[in-house]
Amino acid sequence: MKEKINKKSKSYIKKFLKWIYSSIPYLGFSLFLLVMGSIFLMVNFDKSSIYPFKLKFVTDWIIVIFLIISTLFSIKFLISLKKGGNIYHKYFGSFVATFSISNWIAMCFLIKNRKVSLSDVKIAIRNTYIYNYLLLVLCLIGVIWCLYLTRRYLKFTNWWIIVVILPYLLILYQIGITVKGLQTFTNYSDYSPEILKMFVNSNKYGDINLINQTVYYSIAYQMVALILLEGGRIFVYLNKLVEKKNKYK
Repeated sequence: MKEKINKKSKSYIKKFLKWIYSSIPYLGFSLFLLVMGSIFLMVNFDKSSIYPFKLKFVTDWIIVIFLIISTLFSIKFLISLKKGGNIYHKYFGSFVATFSISNWIAMCFLIKNRKVSLSDVKIAIRNTYIYNYLLLVLCLIGVIWCLYLTRRYLKFTNWWIIVVILPYLLILYQIGITVKGLQTFTNYSDYSPEILKMFVNSNKYGDINLINQTVYYSIAYQMVALILLEGGRIFVYLNKLVEKKNKYK
């Protein structure tokens, strides 16, 4: 009787240990997301330069380093497509690569000084429209590209189209808000570029680039996608280690 109880208890312990061991990839993925989230929460994003490449604040460094990392990843991703890759990699990888292009375009369109002239105000408004329409085109290209890369999943269900479009809907929604908001603002009867210039220049932290909120949202969404992608790679790596250990047992 005691032997049966001991055998049962040992089997339960083995199952429990096996469950813990198999949970390591999930724990690694969750821990990575937790660490990255904690780091970003500790950073004071209120302090930043009007143009990130001035590198005056921690936020500027984070944005610039992120732009470089996302660009390097995009190049690596394009090269790795020849070897194939899993759906997770293609799904998030194509999103990150698409927005790497849009973010560099955004950097070219930013006004680089806090004190603005009348021509700066007009340029900022014009650039906001141009950038958002370019981003709209890039989103459409990104959706088509992702559908092409993951086309074999369309054979299983047409709902896959919705899954691919989903992350882009957030950006498309923001494009709509930015463009519509700017149109409403500039069509007010008492609107004047001169008044907007005076308002920006009278504020110590005035930033004319803030009329184009889409830029900051697209950078934020790309950061999230890149973090999820790297978390997925950690998961795959840990999962392979667990599978190897299980084979030797």
